[in-house]
Amino acid sequence: MADGIALEGMALILKHLPSAVADGHNLEARGAMQIAASMGATAFQKGLGMIHSLAHPLSSECGLHHGLANALLLPFSVCFLEHSKLNADQKRRITQVQHLFPDSTENSLADLCRTFVNQLGIELGLEQQNISRDQLTLLSQKAYLDPCHHTNIIPVTEADLLQVYTQAF
Repeated sequence: MADGIALEGMALILKHLPSAVADGHNLEARGAMQIAASMGATAFQKGLGMIHSLAHPLSSECGLHHGLANALLLPFSVCFLEHSKLNADQKRRITQVQHLFPDSTENSLADLCRTFVNQLGIELGLEQQNISRDQLTLLSQKAYLDPCHHTNIIPVTEADLLQVYTQAF
């Protein structure tokens, strides 16, 4: 049930978030985003994964807004997953999300996420947010202590989390 709710919430986000960002007075887009947020909260019952473990220290240690921290890490976390050894069910789940995007057959899910985040006006790169490379080890240690990654699609190590931070830098 959580997967279905999450997929529909993601579809709403892909359709309405660009309009909500472009025009904060667009009540249709904002209403759809409220529904998507509620769906996301419902889907949380299945867990949050490595992206949230990575985002939490960026908020607590560096003062980044939690949503921005997640957006900055999304393409790099997905890229990490796409290059990991996944079983058939895990690959199917990534493909389901990939097919929510227009032009999904031409790009990896990581590239689609990168393009979507850029279209929202968010410049990728942790250095763009005044994060220094010297902070990445401490951030990865704190991310590994965060329990959200325990529900990730695959198990991750502290070194894996550091690798994602480094790629996101």
